[in-house]
Amino acid sequence: MESIFYRSGYKYQLAKDFVISIPVFGVEIVSLYVELSKEGKLLVLTGYAWDGLSGGCPDLKCFMRAGLVHDALCQLLREGYLPPRYKSLVHQIFLQVLREDKVWNWVAGLMWRAVSFCGDKYTYPDAIRPLHRAP
Repeated sequence: MESIFYRSGYKYQLAKDFVISIPVFGVEIVSLYVELSKEGKLLVLTGYAWDGLSGGCPDLKCFMRAGLVHDALCQLLREGYLPPRYKSLVHQIFLQVLREDKVWNWVAGLMWRAVSFCGDKYTYPDAIRPLHRAP
């Protein structure tokens, strides 16, 4: 009998490719679900799974794009596609997307401080979700 291998803990799965311009230039990345062009186009592919916002933040529609972009970029950091020097920029991009999506400045600022203070732990390789096997 063949086993299956999977990771758990995701709440959302992208149903359509998503593209956004971000201020990361000169780096070209192609991973299974996330791509970055040298011109700063971040492409998150259909099927990408993420867990929404962490730390007790509600998954409101106005937070969803920022959460997706942040999770995808943190994954690139975790998997070694982006070097650690990009961590603070990844958190700044989170803030930028919140502001684009009309999140009140004081709320966006609180959320940015939270990911800046607590979010680094999700950028390290040991934060990769464990692989499960069944049966």
